[in-house]
Amino acid sequence: MNGLFYAMLAIIVGVSIVAIGGGGIAPMRTRWETALNRLESEVPKVKEQVETNQLIETSRKAYNPNDPIAAPRPDQGGYVS
Repeated sequence: MNGLFYAMLAIIVGVSIVAIGGGGIAPMRTRWETALNRLESEVPKVKEQVETNQLIETSRKAYNPNDPIAAPRPDQGGYVS
């Protein structure tokens, strides 16, 4: 009885894999193309954000609060005296 159950289960799983694999190729291809196109359009935006964040971080590291000539930091809202 167990052998028959496992054989039926294997048949159902095998048929499902073939049906989904054969019929799902075209829809998955369109989904991948959509995802790749969106990725290509988002990459320049992400690069710009990374570069901006790196510039901000570099300027924060270069700021010395003990320097009397230092320019005020915008996030402090005032001038260094």
